[in-house]
Amino acid sequence: MPGDVAILRKRKNHSPFLFSHCFMPTTTKILYNVTVKIESAIHSEWLTWMERVHLPDVMATGCFDSYKVTKILGDDDDHGVGFAIQYVCPSMEIFEKYRDQFAPALQEAHADRYRNQYVSFRTLMEIVAEG
Repeated sequence: MPGDVAILRKRKNHSPFLFSHCFMPTTTKILYNVTVKIESAIHSEWLTWMERVHLPDVMATGCFDSYKVTKILGDDDDHGVGFAIQYVCPSMEIFEKYRDQFAPALQEAHADRYRNQYVSFRTLMEIVAEG
């Protein structure tokens, strides 16, 4: 409860355990980021397809807790529009399951649909703090 936390903060000799058991994650979460630059002429159609088809398919794997799609500001140019898609995964083991069992087919479906109309790269990160 918020009041309990405030009381704990006021105590001089509080046990570190009182904070750590509430705020430290039991497993390390993984942030899987896919950055895509899609041709300007098709970026609206691509975004619609992502929202209606690809993202539901990725989430249906059960490997991710949530996702965010963000438009990269100041990145629009003659080469396209930039987006970053961020997926939160509960653990490295679950991400490896996604990578090995699901990612190849999902990435192939995207590549087949938008071949030669985008560039992308992937970044895997450990979440060390979140609020």
